[in-house]
Amino acid sequence: MADLGTLRPEVRGLGPCKMCGASGYSLSYGGPDICPACDCGIDPEVTKLKRELVEMKQSFVLRWEADMRAIKQWRTAHPGSELVMPDHADLCMWLMDELAALKA
Repeated sequence: MADLGTLRPEVRGLGPCKMCGASGYSLSYGGPDICPACDCGIDPEVTKLKRELVEMKQSFVLRWEADMRAIKQWRTAHPGSELVMPDHADLCMWLMDELAALKA
């Protein structure tokens, strides 16, 4: 089974798949109107859900990395707090205070 998150993103113009609606996939035996996942007999609903899962995982990673960058900056500004994990609200309040201090 093809990795649904990496169906050759360099290939453009193919799709949308008439079964699952995906686009940007590599050419399959079924022709340009069927993505490789659907051509292999995978249920289109399962294919759609797997694509959504990949997208959600990518969104989570982006958010996690942004939070880790903010926490690193917070820890730099709060010496002795290397083991403290501030929550999102604390980070937002700290960043808003930093912005207000820059404007003042």
